[in-house]
Amino acid sequence: MPISGGTYTYLTGSDGVRYVRQQFAVPYLSETTDTTYTVTVNWPVDVTYVLVGGGGGGGDDLGGGGGGGGVLTGNISLTAGTYSVTVGGGGLAGTTGNAIPRGGNGGNTVAFGMTAIGGGGGGAYSTTYGSGYYQGATGGSGGGSAASISVVVAGGSGTAGQGNNGGATIAGGEAAGGGGGAGGVGQPEGAGSVGGNGGAGLRINYPPGYSNYYGPGGGG
Repeated sequence: MPISGGTYTYLTGSDGVRYVRQQFAVPYLSETTDTTYTVTVNWPVDVTYVLVGGGGGGGDDLGGGGGGGGVLTGNISLTAGTYSVTVGGGGLAGTTGNAIPRGGNGGNTVAFGMTAIGGGGGGAYSTTYGSGYYQGATGGSGGGSAASISVVVAGGSGTAGQGNNGGATIAGGEAAGGGGGAGGVGQPEGAGSVGGNGGAGLRINYPPGYSNYYGPGGGG
């Protein structure tokens, strides 16, 4: 194997070429914790990478959906040596007892000198901590905003080149906006106080014939 570490799968693409897909992920039951791997490149190799930040946590009471983690993809030539790869964990859900009831941001995924930003936490309605927490947080994709009694609240901002904005809410509504996704914006609160859908993940067809969606947002 040219690269040691993680888990790998052999795949035959629709072009008839055999590929090795190597994955690094946050371990089961440690989903909210960033995880760092030491990766050994045994000889020079060209790779196609997909880096995905951790998803944002949903907000508390009438809370917005968490934003999807930012997505970076492309090609890079690696020289032989040892590299550090950090996979961002998911953001914690907001709770009434927290000093910040808004959902927590996801962790950043960092590898080969690049950083995929974690998703923004969903906004939360809070009479205790005030309207400053209504808006979803900025992230790879922005968190959706919480329901608001008196004002229109924009969704959190996404990071250019990695994700999209979260969904907004209307004044007097009773539902929240969806978190932004790497493939589309989070949807705003709909008519009749219907929560907004999360933004779509980014579709990547690689190896050829193997499509997956990365970095979707959560519903409001």
